[in-house]
Amino acid sequence: MSNPPPEPWYPPPANASAAPSGRRVLIVVLAAVAVLGAAATAGVLVLGHRDTPPAPSVRKQPVGIVTTVATPLATTPQAEPTGDPLADLERLSAEGRAQVALRGQFAAQLASKYPGISDPLQTTESGSHTFAAADILAEHNRLRDAHSSDAHPVILLKSTDYGKRQKVGTHFLWVTFAVGNFPDRQSVLDWCAQQFTGLSAGELANQCAVRRLLSP
Repeated sequence: MSNPPPEPWYPPPANASAAPSGRRVLIVVLAAVAVLGAAATAGVLVLGHRDTPPAPSVRKQPVGIVTTVATPLATTPQAEPTGDPLADLERLSAEGRAQVALRGQFAAQLASKYPGISDPLQTTESGSHTFAAADILAEHNRLRDAHSSDAHPVILLKSTDYGKRQKVGTHFLWVTFAVGNFPDRQSVLDWCAQQFTGLSAGELANQCAVRRLLSP
């Protein structure tokens, strides 16, 4: 038995290897078109934004500059008078004890009275030399309003709150003091002379005297 004759050999088509190259060219062309399209779209968007008015600029505060608003200093409100002079004197003396530490410091004594006392060198608002509780309260308030300051506040104490717990008979005294930084006796005398000008030596000694606030 004879073998069949071999099949004839034909050369491959001339464009067989060119087909893939043609597809690559097509892909590159399509990619280029896509890139150009995207660029054109971006250009349109940019051009569109040019017609939009710019946002208002915000002025920035320079670094390191702080704007502050002055705050009023706090003050202690005054309690309303009760209409009872003795009750008001008690309240004021309690406030005075809370304001001062008794350590032997110098102070200026401005008034020292008990209800019923008579002072020939001083008069009440009604012109009398005899002082009732209402007159003592009025005198203290007047002295405080006229002479109190941040450096030397004017306060009220009982004579039994400090020192030898002084009494006149059975009466303690309501004593008005200017306290603060008085380093020595002379500083008190100088303050008295500045505060009560026009008084004679005797009147000044009766009005403003040097005292020391000792613990009882």
